[in-house]
Amino acid sequence: MKYKYKLSNIEFVLAQIIWELKTASGYKINKIIIERQYKNWADIGTTSIYVGLDRLNGRRLVDYKFMDKKSGRGPVPKLFKLTPIGKKILKEEVIRSLELSRERDRRFELALAASPILKADEFRKALFSRIDFLNESYKAVEEKFKKDGGDKLPLHVKVLFEHSFFLINNEIDFADKIISQVK
Repeated sequence: MKYKYKLSNIEFVLAQIIWELKTASGYKINKIIIERQYKNWADIGTTSIYVGLDRLNGRRLVDYKFMDKKSGRGPVPKLFKLTPIGKKILKEEVIRSLELSRERDRRFELALAASPILKADEFRKALFSRIDFLNESYKAVEEKFKKDGGDKLPLHVKVLFEHSFFLINNEIDFADKIISQVK
């Protein structure tokens, strides 16, 4: 069964930045997204930041208050903070994204960026679950490979399977490496 994420990639990034900063304005979030180059992993533009913040607020995952002071033109900035349910869902999303993201999935990279939200044992446990998930994926691809003809397949088909095996094995090795580094 495929897990349906409760947060879009944009909402996921926004929530983790707000969690890290405790409170943040859209302007500050935008600066951090640019500095950390999150646009490479989440297809975030300035407009989508504010749309995402509105969606998070509408879902009661963040709350906001207006800043006391304003500089420059435009409306008075809002300071966003995660609600208790927002914190709970963010933590769930980090764990599920670490555990169940497919190889080459940007969601996994976003979850790695959010890993400080987790305690070390939660992080390790999620990565061990990821390894189990990837091993199951490997077995499923291997069964399909054998069922479809295995080594007798034409080269252009066989290499597609081999590429999947390679990626999955590398993801498993990477998860093992991270686990060994988590204190």
